[in-house]
Amino acid sequence: MAASSFRGRKMKSCIAIFSTFVLAACASGAPNLPLGPDQRTAEDGPLAQTEDWKDWGPEENQRAREQGLEGKRLDTAEISAVLRGRVLRGCYPDGTPFAEALDSDGQFYDATNNNQLLGTYTIANNQLCFRYPERAQAGQPDSCFTVFSRGQDLDFYTPDLRSRAATTDCDG
Repeated sequence: MAASSFRGRKMKSCIAIFSTFVLAACASGAPNLPLGPDQRTAEDGPLAQTEDWKDWGPEENQRAREQGLEGKRLDTAEISAVLRGRVLRGCYPDGTPFAEALDSDGQFYDATNNNQLLGTYTIANNQLCFRYPERAQAGQPDSCFTVFSRGQDLDFYTPDLRSRAATTDCDG
């Protein structure tokens, strides 16, 4: 019992001595160690907060991409008014043309191949989505696009606005 009491007192003494040295070092004005590559110290105070902190996160990044796109982003009603019951003619980024008839009943057809039924489409949540039977059977999601209008032309972007998937302006 005496041995454990001795160890306890020894441990308390070591902690007290160590604490004394730490306090003495802080009070003596010992130089602060540099923090990071810019050599800031604790005496420099906190970094100033900049306004660009508001632009962090996926929603803000998408908004920034959208601001860099030309034209007006169409909402659900506008997409429906422009496309439902019409033939959509355009081209893909590689120049391949397409012509698809979008019936008012939600089906779409290949207007260049004897109006062969390609699948169904929906217009909701400010997007145009195509469902191809073979993709749906394979468990793949619908192909959805955000639509922008530039005068008489339409541009179709992936939902994250990272790439243009098609356009009706095949000359530009």
